[in-house]
Amino acid sequence: MKSLTKISISARASPLSRAQADEVLLELLQFHPSVSFEPHWLETTGDKDQNTSLRTLGKTDFFTKEVDALVLDGTCRLAIHSAKDLPDPLPDGLAMIALTQGVDRSDVLVFRNGETLPPQGIVGTSATRRENNVRELYPEAQCKDIRGTIEKRLAQVDEGQFDAVVMAEASLIRLGLTHRTRIPLPGESAPLQGQLAILARENDREMQRLFACLDTRKTILYLGSDPSHFSWAGKILHFPVIKIVPRADPLPDLTPFTHLIFTSKNAVNCFFALGGTTKDKQVIAVGAVTASYLSNALVAKDETQEGIIALLEKLDLEGAHIFLPRSSQSRPVLENYLVENEISHCLFDLYDTVPHRPKDPISLEDIDTILFTSPSTVKGFLAIYGKIPEKKEILAQGPVTKQFLEQLYKSPSNSI
Repeated sequence: MKSLTKISISARASPLSRAQADEVLLELLQFHPSVSFEPHWLETTGDKDQNTSLRTLGKTDFFTKEVDALVLDGTCRLAIHSAKDLPDPLPDGLAMIALTQGVDRSDVLVFRNGETLPPQGIVGTSATRRENNVRELYPEAQCKDIRGTIEKRLAQVDEGQFDAVVMAEASLIRLGLTHRTRIPLPGESAPLQGQLAILARENDREMQRLFACLDTRKTILYLGSDPSHFSWAGKILHFPVIKIVPRADPLPDLTPFTHLIFTSKNAVNCFFALGGTTKDKQVIAVGAVTASYLSNALVAKDETQEGIIALLEKLDLEGAHIFLPRSSQSRPVLENYLVENEISHCLFDLYDTVPHRPKDPISLEDIDTILFTSPSTVKGFLAIYGKIPEKKEILAQGPVTKQFLEQLYKSPSNSI
């Protein structure tokens, strides 16, 4: 998809909410390195009203109304919330586009450092469920409502207004407060505690596509040969529809070559399996994943053959003799460039990519997203299923695969 540089977000102004927004951004940067957030911090009704008890509120917009309003009126593209704070139902016009994996979902009882709860000690909590869990450990405890930010509630414990306070372990983790003396509480925590919800307008398809990579509600079908370097917040089902078949032809004498170019991790693996060495060579890799199989490689930022060409144009190739081990199905883009620029080179087909048809195809009923990693995976998928499902989210890994899908179906697919 088109690279975005800055996305306006709305969120509560508390330190915890800011830490949550940072968490979402850091996770997103793993998939979309050029994205940044332009935050709009604000206080909600729930932040300003410190007197209303939370015990009988239910799933209202007490902590979310003002944050969501900025998305609904177009000021911001996204709202970021603690998932447990969401109203039910969501406001008309908004949709949850991602539910993150989050962190520890448990509740803990936090004391003054180095202390425990005295007999009939006063415990701060504004939830009946949490109060019941406290009494399982301390039947004589006195539970009283407590409000305010994490920092304010901890301060009330340290100042002696309370002997302990119930908190989500996730909040302590996110704020770097895990040095506090605490014990885990028994019983269930709030549904979705520790997870973060990203909301956008219902028709904002661009944000939906962008945040699909963080949505744990989705199950992705990975069609490539090796998902070990693929990161996905949800469940990954590996269903290889292609197979890498190395060729047995021996490598030529590598002594005359000055440069080695690898356009895939499969090429690296096959090259070393045949006894290849990168010693005393300038090594160039198509992207970070391929480079991780090598050492001291120059890395093309654009993970395509065009990206390799852009890198070569910055190098002094006078006297260069390039060895290019590759797939037999490689596009001729790099080959044509070397020929047109009269750069000495040797092409060597290391392996073939062939269709792989498992005996028991996976049912697509429970699949949310299908990831095509190459044009070969598109062909392999079609050989098994006949067509690409219309009601599934389709992702293409890299611009070459995306273009191949668009040429077939004359409709846009999402690229990661």
